[in-house]
Amino acid sequence: MADFYNVREIVTHDFYNRHIVLVHQATAADLSEHDLDEVAKKLAEGIYQARDVAISTVLVLGQQEAMSLKGEVNLLQAQYNVDTVYTTSKSYPQYGRGTRAGTPAAKKRATYLGCLRFKYKVMAVEGEHGPPFKIGHYDGPA
Repeated sequence: MADFYNVREIVTHDFYNRHIVLVHQATAADLSEHDLDEVAKKLAEGIYQARDVAISTVLVLGQQEAMSLKGEVNLLQAQYNVDTVYTTSKSYPQYGRGTRAGTPAAKKRATYLGCLRFKYKVMAVEGEHGPPFKIGHYDGPA
C-alpha cells in the first residue's frame, strides 16, 4: 500500500501494516459509504484472518486525517513516554472485526465502528529518520 501522506514518519512499520488504510481524498468522509466499506472492510477482514488476535481495527485516513495525526504526534514528541497510553485529540473513522473477549465472532464481518478517538502507545525509534517516538500499538477506541 502506497504511503502517499508519509504516515510512516509517525507510526511503526507493523502499526502501518495492521491499522492504517489511506484513501485518495481530502477526508475519509468524502468517500461514499459503499466506497469506504470496499476499502476498509477488506483490509480489516484480511488483517483479522492473518493475525492471532481477538479483535483487529483499522483507521481510515484521508489527507486531512493523516495531516492531523502527524501534527499531533509531532507536537507531543517531548511528552511521550513508552509506558504511557495516550488518546488522540481528534476522531478518526475506524473499522473492526472480532470481539474484545475473544469469544466466537459476534460480528462475522468487519464493521464500521464510527468516527472515534483512539488510545495508543509509542515506541522509541532511535536511529531512524523522523521523530524519536512513533505510534507502535493500537490500544482500542477511547
